Amino acid sequence: MVVFYAILNVAGINSQVISLGNGQNVPARRLFLRQLGDQLVRDQLIMRVQLSNLPRTMTSRLRELLPNDQIPPRASSNSAATDAGGRKRCGLCLENKTKRYTKYSCKECGQYLCLQHCAFSGADGCNVGVGNESDSG
Repeated sequence: MVVFYAILNVAGINSQVISLGNGQNVPARRLFLRQLGDQLVRDQLIMRVQLSNLPRTMTSRLRELLPNDQIPPRASSNSAATDAGGRKRCGLCLENKTKRYTKYSCKECGQYLCLQHCAFSGADGCNVGVGNESDSG
C-alpha cells in the first residue's frame, strides 16, 4: 500500500504541475489532490448508486456524497424481471423487515403485496376480505 500511495502522490503532483503549465488557476496542493480524487471516483460512485443489490444504507450514503444533478433516476417498479414472471418483495413486509416475495401488486399504486396484506375486489368492485370467517355459517 505504501508503494501505491507513493505513486498516487507523484501522479497528483505531476497533474498539478501540468495544470499550472496550462495556465489554469490551481488551488493549494491539498485541495487540488482532494478535487482530483473526487473526480477520479465520481464515475464509480454513479455506477454503484445504480446497483439494485447494494444495501440501502450504502446507497443512501452514496446519494449524500453525489450532487443531485449527477444521480441518475431510479428504474421504474415495472422492471423486465417482473414482466417476465418474476417475483418482488411485499412492500408492507419490507417495512417490517420480513422477506415475503409475491407476484401480486396493487392496481392503483403498483406496490407489491403478499396475500397477507392483499384485499381482493370482486368483479363488481366490492372488496372481498382474505380469511374472513364471519361470512361462513
